[in-house]
Amino acid sequence: MSSTSKICHKGIITNVLQNEIEVTIEAKSACASCHSKSACTVSDVENKIIRVQRNHSEHYTIGQLVQLTLAQKKGFEALFLGYLFPFLLLFITLVIALHYTSELFAGLLSLSILLPYYIVLYFLQNRIRERFLFQIERI
Repeated sequence: MSSTSKICHKGIITNVLQNEIEVTIEAKSACASCHSKSACTVSDVENKIIRVQRNHSEHYTIGQLVQLTLAQKKGFEALFLGYLFPFLLLFITLVIALHYTSELFAGLLSLSILLPYYIVLYFLQNRIRERFLFQIERI
C-alpha cells in the first residue's frame, strides 16, 4: 500500500458556513449495492454530514457535487480509535478481571470501562477532528 492512498467519497454541499463547508455523503453498507437489496431488509443507506475546513480562495455553492478525500492511514487511525482500541481495552480488562473476580463482575467491569473511554473521546473531539481533516475537491 502506498503512502499516497486516499479514501474518497462523493458528496453534495449542503451548507457553506464562515469557516466550514458541510458536505452530505451517502454511506452505504456493503450489501446496499447488492442486486437483491429490494427484497432484503438488511441493506441500509445513511446520509452523513461531513464538515470540511473552508478554503477561502475557492468558491463553493450549495448543491455543488464535490469529492472528499482523506489519507488512508488516517482512516486506519480512526478505525483504531473507534473500534480496535476499545475492543482491546474491553478484552484485556475482562481477562484481568476474570483472574481476580467472578464472571459477572468481570463482564460488568469490562463493559463499564468503555464508558470513561468514550467520554474522554467526546471531550477530545475537537483535537481529534483536527487530526482527521478531509480535503475537498471539485468534480
